[in-house]
Amino acid sequence: MSLTIEDIKDAGYPLTSLKDESAVALAEQDVKIAYFPNSETFEDEKVIGLLIALTYSLLIRRRIIATRFGSVAKVSQYTIAADEYQLTREIRGYCTARLERYIATNKFKFIDILNIYDVTFFSQ
Repeated sequence: MSLTIEDIKDAGYPLTSLKDESAVALAEQDVKIAYFPNSETFEDEKVIGLLIALTYSLLIRRRIIATRFGSVAKVSQYTIAADEYQLTREIRGYCTARLERYIATNKFKFIDILNIYDVTFFSQ
């Protein structure tokens, strides 16, 4: 299984500015390493849906980081914290229910590279 920009768009995610298939491939690879056991075959529609949600979420997190430290630098620490909080909430909306369902049937230790379970955001 190898995701494309079209796969992500077809699933309903708004990827309007991304044109780089290699960014999608890298995000997909990182997500597979972090959130899925080595034995996953990615044949089930629900698993593919989770893969797409996590990959899209990593792409938007990376886009925000590139913007923040690239051409558009944020000056206020409050703005950076607010952006991070909003982004994490958005990512949780895309991924949490699907990831919880997957984890319930596939017991394994994953690496939360998207900070979906970062407790600092639960208290806000």
